[in-house]
Amino acid sequence: MFNRLLNAQKHIVIIGLNHSVGRDQNLLEFFGEINDLALPLATKYSFDYIDMSDVLTTEDDLNKDGMFGGAHFDRPVYKALSDRILNLLQPAH
Repeated sequence: MFNRLLNAQKHIVIIGLNHSVGRDQNLLEFFGEINDLALPLATKYSFDYIDMSDVLTTEDDLNKDGMFGGAHFDRPVYKALSDRILNLLQPAH
């Protein structure tokens, strides 16, 4: 799959999973294991990688759905994430 993405000559941004903020330790550990697989591949193929721990800081950043972890966030986090993606997609000067 990564070779196909590389051959497509598109700008690839991989967004890591939340592995650090929340109370569901089993889910956070599982997401951390996925990130541990994805990050070296992103590096190998020179894809941009966004670590969600750079965007998430506290449980206040999580969606107010009672899950206390996982992949759903409060609106400002989505804004910060979209800003990072847009910054990565800007043409180099």
